[in-house]
Amino acid sequence: MSRLGFSGEWFLITCGKKLIAIHTKESSEPFVFDCCCAEKRPKSAKVVNGSDGDALEDPGSDSILAFAVSSSGKLMALTDDTKRLVLFHCEPSWHCVSISENICGQTMKDDQQQRTRGNGGHVDHSQ
Repeated sequence: MSRLGFSGEWFLITCGKKLIAIHTKESSEPFVFDCCCAEKRPKSAKVVNGSDGDALEDPGSDSILAFAVSSSGKLMALTDDTKRLVLFHCEPSWHCVSISENICGQTMKDDQQQRTRGNGGHVDHSQ
């Protein structure tokens, strides 16, 4: 699925696995980021997703699912179906700031541990 947006003076297009940023006021080469070339989790890493505790691999297809631009227009983030979050700095020029893996099972576990610590060892399920 394709998406369009703006970041400052940059026109943003995502299509499949690629992000393309075109400057609207300068005649320069567009910035192109291909999620296929982005850093990936090592093959030996496994994500525990199964209800019975089995380790499951979900390689994904590197397709961009969503992107968002900061209110200042200087930062942009995208996420793909391989559970990566990619952060870019857009001004004065584009460069990738970080690539992080988003593993839902670990994120939920970390959130539960934080709520447990704040409530005397009891998990608050009302959130």
